[in-house]
Amino acid sequence: HSDASIERIAERLGYRDTSNFSRTFRRWAGTTPSLWREQVRGNSE
Repeated sequence: HSDASIERIAERLGYRDTSNFSRTFRRWAGTTPSLWREQVRGNSE
């Protein structure tokens, strides 16, 4: 799991616009990157 910001992750993946990354992620995962991160962290504790 990455502690990098959503903005940094989007940048590393080649997205210039974080909102575009978030939109694409939401289509793929069915949730926002932030909510997904919270769910994963909650399940790993």
